[in-house]
Amino acid sequence: MKINQRLTLCFSLLFCLLSISYASAQQLNISGVVISSEDNEPLIGATVSVKGNPTKGVITDINGQFQLSVETGTKMLVVSYVGMKTQEIRVPRKEKELKIVLIPETMDIDEVVVTGYGNFSKSSFTGSANTLRTDMLKEVPVMSVEQKLQGMTTGVQITSSSGQPGANQSIRIRGMGSFNASQEPLFVIDGVPVTSGSMSSGGPDAAYMNNSKTNIMSTLNPSDIENVTVIKDAAAASLYGSRAANGVILITTKKGNTGKVRVDLNVSGGFSHAAVDFRPTLNGDQREELLYEGLLNYATDNGMESPAEYASSNIGTYAYKPAMGYTDWRKELLRTAMHQSYEASVSGGNDRSTFYASLGYNNQEGLAKNSSLDRYSARLNVTQKVGKYGEVGANMMFSQMNQEMNEERGSSINPFLCVAMTMTPSMVVRDEEGNYVGAYDATSLNPLRDILTDYNRVRMTRMFSTGYAAIEPIKGLKLKETLSYDYTIQKDSRYYNPLSSAGPKSGSDAQTAKGFIEYGKLISSTSLNYVRTFARKHHLDVLAAYEIESYQTDHASGEKSKLPSDKLTEPDNAAVLNSFKSATQAYRMISYLSRLNYDYDDRYYIAGSYRRDGSSRLSPNNRWGNFWSVSGMWHVSNEAFMQPVKHILSDLKIRASYGVNGNQPGSLYGYMGLYSLGQSYMGGLGSYESSISNPNLGWEKNYNLNVGLDVWNTITAIRRICCTAFLSVPPPDLRTT
Repeated sequence: MKINQRLTLCFSLLFCLLSISYASAQQLNISGVVISSEDNEPLIGATVSVKGNPTKGVITDINGQFQLSVETGTKMLVVSYVGMKTQEIRVPRKEKELKIVLIPETMDIDEVVVTGYGNFSKSSFTGSANTLRTDMLKEVPVMSVEQKLQGMTTGVQITSSSGQPGANQSIRIRGMGSFNASQEPLFVIDGVPVTSGSMSSGGPDAAYMNNSKTNIMSTLNPSDIENVTVIKDAAAASLYGSRAANGVILITTKKGNTGKVRVDLNVSGGFSHAAVDFRPTLNGDQREELLYEGLLNYATDNGMESPAEYASSNIGTYAYKPAMGYTDWRKELLRTAMHQSYEASVSGGNDRSTFYASLGYNNQEGLAKNSSLDRYSARLNVTQKVGKYGEVGANMMFSQMNQEMNEERGSSINPFLCVAMTMTPSMVVRDEEGNYVGAYDATSLNPLRDILTDYNRVRMTRMFSTGYAAIEPIKGLKLKETLSYDYTIQKDSRYYNPLSSAGPKSGSDAQTAKGFIEYGKLISSTSLNYVRTFARKHHLDVLAAYEIESYQTDHASGEKSKLPSDKLTEPDNAAVLNSFKSATQAYRMISYLSRLNYDYDDRYYIAGSYRRDGSSRLSPNNRWGNFWSVSGMWHVSNEAFMQPVKHILSDLKIRASYGVNGNQPGSLYGYMGLYSLGQSYMGGLGSYESSISNPNLGWEKNYNLNVGLDVWNTITAIRRICCTAFLSVPPPDLRTT
């Protein structure tokens, strides 16, 4: 009996042990810490729960740590925190410490204003700016960012004097900012001011080499752009001082995001026609009928005996029908333009580093034959956190464009002028044997021959790199050093056949020309930024920075004639040197800038900025210019008395700003008295006075007042006063009589 009792007791104990072991096997203890990706600080009060069972969860403690027991078989945990993106974490198979990094909840891009010297929520920005999201830009199949901006934001007018793919665009933000200096806005890419517009605006030697003025900004692949911000008033633009008189366009390129690696491939193609049927023209039969009626009326009005006989006998003089039939010049000179695009990108990252890399090939034909643009582009953007307080990053871009252009000036072979105005269906292109002939009797003019045999080619290569290092020794205080180098070289080549009717050509010999324009810009920026919130209601943002900009350009071009063959078009094969010009120029600018933003309880905002620029383009007495702005805003919707109607007026604001920005002279040596050499005088070296010294040349300044009311849409009143301006005055006539 005692033995049975003992056996029963042993079995009972064994059963209890097995039950405890089985119950333990059904539970998995998980512990870890939840931190922020911004500063690696622990997140207090973050929720860690089982996916699908939110009641099964815990809250992180003061150190961001947690412990949670889950049943075996649980696959996913959900980690959430106010202001952070919710993450789903896979449950490990065995007990281990988890380190969970939450990233801030990204605001909608239309709610963020990027100013180049800091990002602000739209509700706290006191100036006037518009930010365009990437999804608003990606559906526009064009080659340049300026074309993507057309019709996207108010107060911005974009025009072009050329229809060539990749041609220069003219942008006006709230009208003209200068009489004689540049009227184009400043472009800033990833916080670095860059050269925009045309490289060929350096004088007649450059102009005849590139009549459509290739757009430098076409080197930037629009698919690499995250967002574009257009700054319109002095409140934010004055931070850029002497370059911001015409507004600022800030471009932010894409960055990698924390999470899985993302691979995107985009292949597209299409075709283009003229947007409108510009200047419809008559075909041969319609033109003959109209001219016949005109001759008939002329004869009738003059009392001729047989008006019909007069019209029939003279119609061949004005509307004869060639042996090969009438010519359709629209069909001969224009075409359906095709475009194709191949782009691939890969991006990703973790809590310590991110990356974005892309490759692209784009090809676009022009509506006129022998006009096209090819672009090869590559980009790499990386960021890396260093230790607990540091961060480094780099943005690198390489791009090469090949542009083929035809004559667009007011010459007789401009294809659009030929179609709309100068060529008639009675003018022929080829004879019966297929040879090109003169469209007019006793002339060699043939637009199609010249368009297909002449060439005007551009190859532009650009390398733009920016690197930065930042350290945050104490919370809210960030020291940042940025170094950027932008290098571009443009090579032009041009050929006119012996019979060419192109505008610049003279004489009966073939002409060939080559040239290059090269520039490099080095920018160094050191900034100290302090952002802090006091007592939960006082928000302070202070910035101080020092910048240096160094720019150098070099160009040369030459033209020769008397070539041995239309197959040997290199200038080295020509016998006669017609012209050769070259120049090297440089300038530097030093800047000091500061900014202060303060708001109380997200209701009352004030901001001020000050910048002092010193430019080598001005004489030592007038070298420095001061540019500043003040602004304020009342966020009425955040007042307590507005709460009953906030569902109707959710973002009511009254804002105002006043400030100064300006321009520096376009000429790099405008204040100096210069002599030009390289002239021949009586068989020897000669020179002449090419410019008279002007030690009083100073800065051009604009004073801007901006008052706005934001309800559902923005209502803005603008007042621009040009206080000082550049005016060209011809030198006095020193000749004696």
